[in-house]
Amino acid sequence: MTRQSTGLDYSSNARPHNARHAAATLLLESGGDVRVVQVILKRSSLAVTKRDAPSEKADS
Repeated sequence: MTRQSTGLDYSSNARPHNARHAAATLLLESGGDVRVVQVILKRSSLAVTKRDAPSEKADS
């Protein structure tokens, strides 16, 4: 995929990885379950998901 064919500026944060993490952050901040975030982020370990969670909601 080239920059011309997609029209994306690759210096921006518009990438699938960042989109998943943004969705996970919004879910946690709105009271979502950390186990759902674990699935969204495709993590095998709940401990890693909790460690990386930007919200205190991960302590649930």
